[in-house]
Amino acid sequence: MLDNRRFRLLSEVRALFSTTYYTLRIHYSYLPNIAWLLLLPVMYAFIGTVMSALVDPSAVVPMERGPVTFLQFLLPGMVVWLFSSASMGLVGSVEAEIVWGTVQSAFSSPTRPTTFLLGLLLSAFLPSLLVTMVVIGYMALLLGGVTLTPAIVPFLLGIGVYTGIGMLMSAVALRYRRAGNLVMLWTFVEQFLAGVIVPIAVIPMPIRLVSYLMPTTWVIDLVRAGLLGTATILPYTTQLSLLAGLAVLMLLLGSLAVNRALHRVAELGIGDIY
Repeated sequence: MLDNRRFRLLSEVRALFSTTYYTLRIHYSYLPNIAWLLLLPVMYAFIGTVMSALVDPSAVVPMERGPVTFLQFLLPGMVVWLFSSASMGLVGSVEAEIVWGTVQSAFSSPTRPTTFLLGLLLSAFLPSLLVTMVVIGYMALLLGGVTLTPAIVPFLLGIGVYTGIGMLMSAVALRYRRAGNLVMLWTFVEQFLAGVIVPIAVIPMPIRLVSYLMPTTWVIDLVRAGLLGTATILPYTTQLSLLAGLAVLMLLLGSLAVNRALHRVAELGIGDIY
């Protein structure tokens, strides 16, 4: 019995990394995709350089517990947003499987559907992680005072949150064939209400309550605190525990949503829909 479980686990891990490898291999066999990966950190560096030249270094952004400079506020949020964009890219991958007519074979294999989706997500997260390391290094040169170690745990928990959100959106795509408009809405709201561009402290009540309900708000705030030592919305330990709970919750909800969507699609006849 134990050997069967071990074999099953190894098969799932092998399927996970195989999906990641072949997705990366196909995606980056096209020159435009390679060019975009190389240009992305350059774009972030350009934004930081331009903003540092245009913004008064003494200009500060009000936070929950004390101000920080505008660049200190902006860049960490944009770095974390890379992972949000990667998780939303999962929806595009699922929609592509539907358009190409390969979703039936992908989800009818012995591999768990969540393993297949996690493989697609990992293929998006790895390039984002590479770009993040480059941007953080540039931040350290541009701003100074950047520390990476305290941000590692929030980063990892944030990946869990974004994975769950991506799977929830993918469940919508599986059930209704399209989720692009929902992704666009989420991306827009996240930029302005989760602390990527607009500080939470300046968002008026009761709209700020929406920010507090968004899991990504707590990710961005903790990563910013880890990188730059800024104060967090809640006491650090309390907020880190909250984020850990949110990561587990979003992963569970995402997995349940995908399985439920696939079950519903199977009931309706997957061949009839796709």
